[in-house]
Amino acid sequence: MSTVTVSGSNSQVFQLNYSSNDATAYAQGLADSIDAQIAAGALAVSNYAGGNVAPGPSGAAGGVVVFSTSATTPGAVLVPNGNAAVVDNAAGPVSVWGGSTLKTVVAGSGGLSFYAATAPTSLLSIAAGDGANWIATATVGGGNYNINLGAGNDTVRIDTGNATVNMGTGQNTAQLGNGNSTIISVGADLINGNSVAGGGLKAPLIFKPHRTSH
Repeated sequence: MSTVTVSGSNSQVFQLNYSSNDATAYAQGLADSIDAQIAAGALAVSNYAGGNVAPGPSGAAGGVVVFSTSATTPGAVLVPNGNAAVVDNAAGPVSVWGGSTLKTVVAGSGGLSFYAATAPTSLLSIAAGDGANWIATATVGGGNYNINLGAGNDTVRIDTGNATVNMGTGQNTAQLGNGNSTIISVGADLINGNSVAGGGLKAPLIFKPHRTSH
């Protein structure tokens, strides 16, 4: 098991656990970027404290919404525009609807349900750990997504947009809609896709041998 660290407010440091080398390296890269932007004053941290709407950013800086270890969500929580990142360190499942300004989501192993409520205006990068994760892109408007998952049993829906998805090592399901997607599978995955005019699926499949970290 590997640990990814992310900064919070008031000198807090959150630790997210991953068992896959690929997922760990990707998540740490995203975490390092968040840390650097916090240090530079480009992002300000807010801790989720309950309710169906997460805090918005204060001042000119973009926002980072943190779901701490004890966080629970009463159904889906909207992360409003202006926020650029979500850090999910909750011990249990968290459900998030993301706005168009969201660029980064980093989640541990509690189980993340994430839906892009509006299409992101820039690349949205998502790393989720070993919980049972459910990830869905925007149903309209497309967008670009890079999704890297851990060892849990995950479901990914690419309704619209272009996505690169590393499915991780669990027993996973991917549902592909419109757009151009690349699915990286280590084996135990069910991949469904819609046909598109002029040539069938736009979804290259890359199969990789199963690897475990030690």
